[in-house]
Amino acid sequence: MGDIRKNKRHIVAAFLMMLFVSYLASITMFVHTHIVDGQIITHSHPYCGTPDNPGHSHTAAQFLTIAHLSNLLMTGASIFVFACFLAKKTIVRNFLSRYRFERSCSAPCSLRAPPVC
Repeated sequence: MGDIRKNKRHIVAAFLMMLFVSYLASITMFVHTHIVDGQIITHSHPYCGTPDNPGHSHTAAQFLTIAHLSNLLMTGASIFVFACFLAKKTIVRNFLSRYRFERSCSAPCSLRAPPVC
């Protein structure tokens, strides 16, 4: 039973890694611009052509969909990173409260400076 779970986790991890790598490749290698009504719109997705002349066009609804998906992705990523930060902070705080680290001194701890001769 443990091996099946381990295999499923490896398959899911490999899938997520492939998804991340393909997204990273898409946003870094396929960036291009469109000029629509005098506005420059830059986005990325696989296409045939050059960055200056992508060889395709989009409708206004497609541009809107691309913008909404980008905003959704960035919002989700931001929430995920923030949640990871909070979880890590909570884990560290729980660890520190469970194990108290006390300073040990062989001599009495004092804030007084030593005498000057």
